[in-house]
Amino acid sequence: MIETMSKLAFSKDDPADLVNAAIEELISQRYELPVFNTLKDAANDVRNKSYRSIYHQIDHTLNDEQKKNIDQLFQIPEGSAYSPWNELKEDAKRATLSHLNDLIVRRN
Repeated sequence: MIETMSKLAFSKDDPADLVNAAIEELISQRYELPVFNTLKDAANDVRNKSYRSIYHQIDHTLNDEQKKNIDQLFQIPEGSAYSPWNELKEDAKRATLSHLNDLIVRRN
C-alpha cells in the first residue's frame, strides 16, 4: 500500500488519488481493506515525505542569489499593499491591447 502511494506521490497531488490507488492495489493483492483513517493517514504521510524530497532537491539546486530573489517575491515593498507574489499569481485578463500594455509596464 505504502509502496504504491509512494510511486504516485510525485505525480498525484490529491490524497484521494493516493487512497484510491492503494485501495486498488490492496484489492488486486486480495488484502482486507483497512479503515479509511489508516488509508488517509498513510496518504498524508507519503505526501509529506514526497514534498520534503522535492523541496530538498529544489533547495540544493538553487544558488544563494536565486533563493534571495525568491524570498523577495514575498516581501511587501514600502508604499505597496501587496508583495510581488500577488502580481505573479493574478489571473490573466482579457487579451486586449490595453491589458498587454499594462503587462509590459509591470514587467519593466
